[in-house]
Amino acid sequence: MRDSLFAPHPALRATFPPRGRHMCKFTLKSGLHMFKITTMKGRHICKFTPQSGLHIFKITTTKGRHMCKFTPQSGLHIFKITSTKGRHMIKAFPLRGKVPEGRMRGLLLAFVLCLTLCGCGAPSATEAHRKVGFYFDTVITLTAYDRDFTSENSSFFTRNKDASDNCEAFLDECFALCMRYENLFSSTKEGSDIWNINHANGEVVTVDPATYDLVEKALYYADLSQGIFDPTIGTVTELWNFHADSDKTVPDEESLKKALSHVDYKKVELRKDSGECSVRLLDSAARLDLGGIAKGYIADRLKELYLEKGANSGIINLGGNVLLVGKKPGSDSTSSFNVAIQKPFADDGEAMLTLPLTDKSLVTSGIYDRFFEKDGRIYHHILDVETGLPIENNIYSATIVSDSSVDGDALSTICFSLGIEKGMELIESIPDIHVLYITDDYEIVSSAGFPKSTY
Repeated sequence: MRDSLFAPHPALRATFPPRGRHMCKFTLKSGLHMFKITTMKGRHICKFTPQSGLHIFKITTTKGRHMCKFTPQSGLHIFKITSTKGRHMIKAFPLRGKVPEGRMRGLLLAFVLCLTLCGCGAPSATEAHRKVGFYFDTVITLTAYDRDFTSENSSFFTRNKDASDNCEAFLDECFALCMRYENLFSSTKEGSDIWNINHANGEVVTVDPATYDLVEKALYYADLSQGIFDPTIGTVTELWNFHADSDKTVPDEESLKKALSHVDYKKVELRKDSGECSVRLLDSAARLDLGGIAKGYIADRLKELYLEKGANSGIINLGGNVLLVGKKPGSDSTSSFNVAIQKPFADDGEAMLTLPLTDKSLVTSGIYDRFFEKDGRIYHHILDVETGLPIENNIYSATIVSDSSVDGDALSTICFSLGIEKGMELIESIPDIHVLYITDDYEIVSSAGFPKSTY
């Protein structure tokens, strides 16, 4: 034999750069290891002893499990792979007769290179895919993890790629659901259920069951808040423009008075007949606007899709609505996601505080997101149903932590509108829901049981 046959291959050098440990080591005449590679963590990746009758080739993962082993002269399996779950993925039986030593050496090196360069094995527990889009008049970001999309049908060599592709396909499906809901709930998109209701001149409109459910939920919170939250505020919101390109026009008193005369949630009629859902505005001039609750409803439906598809961890971020799916992936079974509450009016998006949360919703309503300033006064998008003007109090934001995002969406607006004293009183009457206020002097006031911040 020639020593050169056992020289380390350049590809192995490139993949496993030495950090003070032997990269390759062989002793041709001692009967010990002829070839050995040690990773950066000091674990054997390859080892064989062709003259000892033991394993010719053995790979050990970072978790200490054998991935490959074969003993061609023993009559056992020539090749065996065990996954991270302990299941055989590939298994071959020995060839008849003895395999030539030179050929075996070549096969071993080729296989080592294949494993090294292909990056086989289970997907990383924290490998995430994020998809960003613009829906519901805001930027949304959905996050899912490859580990939840592994398939038993994937081969050992394609498992990572298949999981990644499956995760991306799942996020595409989530975005298709977002598009569907926007086409149902948008008050400005012609042909949507809400647009059809608003332009039906008081006639009954057949709607999708999802639209029915959302309107029903909005009316529930309108009743709970005694009209402070009112989904028929559309005639008033149509007079305002809080976008960046706004001309900063403040509606005149007469226009506001006329618009307010059509704000009354009690004039919304819901019907269900033989599975058909319908909505009717008893005031033909009224206008539904579900912007204060729709994102929460959609986030909850997205979470249902996550769980249905086996995505047990994830982040659903619909602007000011953050809904967490399960816990943060990692080795710690109690790992939490860290969710920040923004410091109002901070130019760099600075966090006021950070909360460790698992499987919860966090929704913030604040005056710093959509507003304009005119004549020294801030005009923001949270409107008073009595005056049609932005609510004036000493609050910059109200944040709700709850199990359901639709509850958090409605209650964050309600608590902001009620103010600290009445808002805290309401929240203390509802189990498992908590509120945190940030005042205009950056004081933090929270209800009992609100999650502790890690700052």
